Amino acid sequence: MSRLRKFTFYLIGFACLYLLAEGVAFVGHSIAAGAMYSLADLTAARERIVAERAEETRLPDTSAAGFDSRRKEEILHPYMGYVIDYHDTRCSGHGFCDDMMRGYENAPVTPKSDDDYMVGVFGGSFAHQTTLVSSDGFLAEQLKTLPGLSDKRILVQSIALGGFKQPQQLMALNWFLSLGAQFDLVINLDGFNEVALPPVENAPIGTNPFFPRIWHNRVGVTRDVNLLALYGEIEQQKTLRARRAERLNDSIWRYSVLRNLVWKARDARIVARISEREIRAQSYQATNIHVRPLVMTGPSHEASSRAALFEDLAAFWARASRQMNDVASGRGVQYFHFLQPNQYVAGSKTLTREELREAYIEEHPYRAGVVEGYPLLIEAGRQLERDGVPFFDLTGMFEGNTETLYRDACCHLNQKGYDLVIREIVESIRPRFRPPR
Repeated sequence: MSRLRKFTFYLIGFACLYLLAEGVAFVGHSIAAGAMYSLADLTAARERIVAERAEETRLPDTSAAGFDSRRKEEILHPYMGYVIDYHDTRCSGHGFCDDMMRGYENAPVTPKSDDDYMVGVFGGSFAHQTTLVSSDGFLAEQLKTLPGLSDKRILVQSIALGGFKQPQQLMALNWFLSLGAQFDLVINLDGFNEVALPPVENAPIGTNPFFPRIWHNRVGVTRDVNLLALYGEIEQQKTLRARRAERLNDSIWRYSVLRNLVWKARDARIVARISEREIRAQSYQATNIHVRPLVMTGPSHEASSRAALFEDLAAFWARASRQMNDVASGRGVQYFHFLQPNQYVAGSKTLTREELREAYIEEHPYRAGVVEGYPLLIEAGRQLERDGVPFFDLTGMFEGNTETLYRDACCHLNQKGYDLVIREIVESIRPRFRPPR
């Protein structure tokens, strides 16, 4: 056999093996993901990773209308703990902004006419993403189906930030009402942060559990090289993840099923590393700190046991909701409180293969807070309802749903999941809704 024929034979053999590997990868990926392999979906996912990282590290163009030369950042607030400085002149200076609110004057203290209906959504990142990640304009569209709202212009104001927990929602409502905000409807969507964050972030290092998350780091200047190293590792891993995604999207190998499968596995590992380091940083306790100033810790809170801590957290959450209801009702504002769903609530959803792989970590520290705290929140919510507070438990709304809805190992949903949450919220409100006069 001539060298040319040998080379051709080996080349054909290699091509057949490669095509076989591609076929096996195609079938394996489809089985593991529980859905047909889609190059477009994978490409779009990588584009989102790159875009999110670019937004995190962006130094806005000073020539672009509305921006200065800095990036958005969390800043201290005297009443709410912290808010966001967006460094965007299209956002008001109140520390809450999104694409909808950029179009409103002085949001969320937006003047309104008789044809407007003002809705304030309060809570943490889950509440914020309910308005941000759901289908465009979906909340306003669904609210228009309520009696008397079909001809109204629905103004949705998101008074929600990542990590917000009671009493930050209560403080925000009081603050903006005192400034003249004209809410007609208040939706408070929370619960997860109240029981998941304090036992991991504040309580272990002596910071009052009812203070804003990681308060000691917000008001103290750290020179602890170990903590700074953790922050550096997080940023390095995020940059590496975005770089890998961008590199594959720019490569001819993006058409390879096998290469996409390898990328997805490596991306899942790097996401796990980022999550692990973020948790370590949030619960970090320096070994060389003997006395912490009161401004960092707040008043001491000593629970007799871990179970007692969760009882205190649930009771505090319920009291704050009662106060929000009292404040809103006193101003003629309708108030509705919802306990957000979570994948770690036992029996609340049959998780898909993709959710088990990407949105469920048995050892996740937030899982313990849900397992121990949510039963107490559910019971406290029942008491709220008995006391006349319009409360609704959403933890069971995904029972029987076999679609992939959870998208990370904390608590967040994809667009389809948030659309379902909005539908459930509006249908819960409907029987008790008072049409505007």
